[in-house]
Amino acid sequence: MLLIDRPPIDRTSVSSRLLRRLAEALPMGIAQIDTDRRIVFSNGRLAEVTGQPDGEHLADLLGSAPPADQAVLERALQTVLGGDDTEIELSLIHPDRGARRCGVILSALAGRTGYGTTGALLCVTDITDEAQVRAEILRRAAQDALTGCLNRAAILDELTAAVADGTGGGDAGTAGTAGVAVLFFDLDRFKNVNDTHGHAAGDRLLVTVAERLRRNTRDAHVGRLGGDEFLVVARGVPSSEQAEVLGKRLERAVRRPLKLGGAVTRPGASVGVAWSADPTVEPATLVAAADAAMYEAKKRRGARSGTTR
Repeated sequence: MLLIDRPPIDRTSVSSRLLRRLAEALPMGIAQIDTDRRIVFSNGRLAEVTGQPDGEHLADLLGSAPPADQAVLERALQTVLGGDDTEIELSLIHPDRGARRCGVILSALAGRTGYGTTGALLCVTDITDEAQVRAEILRRAAQDALTGCLNRAAILDELTAAVADGTGGGDAGTAGTAGVAVLFFDLDRFKNVNDTHGHAAGDRLLVTVAERLRRNTRDAHVGRLGGDEFLVVARGVPSSEQAEVLGKRLERAVRRPLKLGGAVTRPGASVGVAWSADPTVEPATLVAAADAAMYEAKKRRGARSGTTR
């Protein structure tokens, strides 16, 4: 039997055509770039994902990413062209489909000798739907189911982040510095509302208070600690005096009349305020200080009215 071998150039050509057909069949965008980030090869799916049909340079295909994501991409390219594989997510503006979220796997390509990097292979996938589902799961995990506020864990995480970010940039009480304000709200005689009007009315009161707190705080975060207790965390508050002003404004907003069980009532609330511009302060210390101030306010109100909670 006579075996006819293909010339090497023919075998290379067949392999190249096979790889190209394989790349076109993949359900993701593929791009091969050289060390100057010029596009050596790309498949048709990449044009569908990015909305950019042509381009000689990687920036032509991924240039619609916002500045923050461009910085992420730049670091990833430096990593992969340095010889290490990496993976990132970024947003792109598709000309027909609008904002899309994409996952990008970057794999380094080495030369024949195994030394040095000749370029990289990028696999780009539209993960917008998955990212939206993930964001919704995270949102629900951080949200109080009744009021829509942050839940206890999430608002305490926000406080920890606010302190760790060094919002204040100075010692507590130093004039001219910005700090973190913590406002602890507790509704007065909330049990009486439940007993008199029912738990549905009590739930409505909690929802209304949460809405009023959110509506009257622009950059602050509002969380429900549980029961009838709320915590407001505000960054960039210039002084303890301004924190007190914020507390009084929110207290007035909460106390506006509300119709419950067919009768108009004015919700009562006690608020305690704590403030610090010290980036080393313990978040728990701020919460405890605001809690203590709230109970002092409640006692003073009870003494004036002759009632207790």
